[in-house]
Amino acid sequence: MKIKFLCAITIIFSFAILLSGCSTAINASLEKDFSGTIGLHTAVSNTVTSLTSSFFGTSEDLGIFDLEQIRSSLEDSGLKVTGLSCPTANSLAVFAGTEDFSKILPENNNFIKFSQNDAVSTMTLLLSPQNIQKVVSLMPDETAVYTDLLVAPVFTGEEMTQEDYIELIAIAYGGQAAAELAASEIKLKFTLPGTITSASMSNPEFGKVESENNSAVITIPLIHILTDLNENECLINWTE
Repeated sequence: MKIKFLCAITIIFSFAILLSGCSTAINASLEKDFSGTIGLHTAVSNTVTSLTSSFFGTSEDLGIFDLEQIRSSLEDSGLKVTGLSCPTANSLAVFAGTEDFSKILPENNNFIKFSQNDAVSTMTLLLSPQNIQKVVSLMPDETAVYTDLLVAPVFTGEEMTQEDYIELIAIAYGGQAAAELAASEIKLKFTLPGTITSASMSNPEFGKVESENNSAVITIPLIHILTDLNENECLINWTE
């Protein structure tokens, strides 16, 4: 089985969440009308590749990405794909354009929001269990298998400490898989049409935000997304 994705930015969250033990990064560049481009790269570890190949009875050499399905799904969602490749069997690079970043997550108006007060523009990124579940729900039906395998609090609603969850993964899939999950991070870089005046996370322990000139980088440990049942908001302000 190969995986297909329905929306560019949801690739980042969905793949990182559903296949722990991978590294993911996204670079988003916004214009004044909130259109822009998205570039992403994700790479799956050998441990995760072995586990998924063993579970589904497929060859590790074939890789897990279906480029034609990915291209078709992205274009069906209204995105213009300008680049799509697998640098290696278990990594994926995508470049696409969008006419409106606020419509990245369909039927949801609080995942990414934009507002303006005088000369200051604000982007709000809301990471909540509800939004994460909506992101993952955009994935094909077969990916429900991964959510079942992860049994993560963000999907089950059951409170669990990070330590207990990592121990659970170690028992189920081995110490190497648990170690990779614990070390996995999601990085999002936003390049905005102006000079950033402030960038912050509502809960600094959930993730960190670093900014310079017109760019902000959000780094969030995957384990936080999987186990934190609270709403966590990132605010980025900029002036033209």
